[in-house]
Amino acid sequence: MDLQFTQEELDFQSEVRGWLKENYSQDMRERHDNSPNGSISRDEQMQWQKALYKQGWAGINWPKEYGGTDWSVTQRFIFNNECAEAYAPDGEYTFGVTMVGPVIIKYGTEEQKKYYLPKILSNAHWL
Repeated sequence: MDLQFTQEELDFQSEVRGWLKENYSQDMRERHDNSPNGSISRDEQMQWQKALYKQGWAGINWPKEYGGTDWSVTQRFIFNNECAEAYAPDGEYTFGVTMVGPVIIKYGTEEQKKYYLPKILSNAHWL
């Protein structure tokens, strides 16, 4: 079994590392590291979700048609691993992205999907 990343996956890893370095501030990292439960404030979570959304990485487990990344399992592993290495939130911590959105994707009407899903990913609706 070959457990090495392909060149495309290594390029993606470099992209994620570079983006994290530019977008996850040292200030936020220090507050995250020094908090009793390893979390950042609600305002910082909202700021982080907006940065992920702007990059197109807000819904890493969502289908592309609803604003997700449509990443492979390996890409999700790389992204989550790089976030962990940087002590950055991975974007899978908000209730809206992890619970509400997937339920709407599965069971919602097209009207509900068009209305709610972009607002959840962009943080217009914070859940």
